[in-house]
Amino acid sequence: MDGPFQIDDGVRRAYLYAAAGHSRVDAIVDTGHGLVRRRVLIADLRSPKLVIELYKARDVARYQSVARAVQQGVPLPPIEVSKPAKGIPLSQVRLET
Repeated sequence: MDGPFQIDDGVRRAYLYAAAGHSRVDAIVDTGHGLVRRRVLIADLRSPKLVIELYKARDVARYQSVARAVQQGVPLPPIEVSKPAKGIPLSQVRLET
């Protein structure tokens, strides 16, 4: 199953993998007939969120924690994606402080 895919859970993780230069991310893909784990192209991801909000201290702490894990190569849970893809390309998501 090829993309594009809508991110159902994991916009922050996908954003940070992209920012770290990764081209693929582990995902659980809802095929409509079941769930399949595979690596998907970050370029094929669509986000339901326009921004990742960093207004509150806890949001910043969570963002920084995930960023450190990505940079250190710590395994994170796969993102969850599905079709049809709605939203904006992940590359257009912005941080908002």
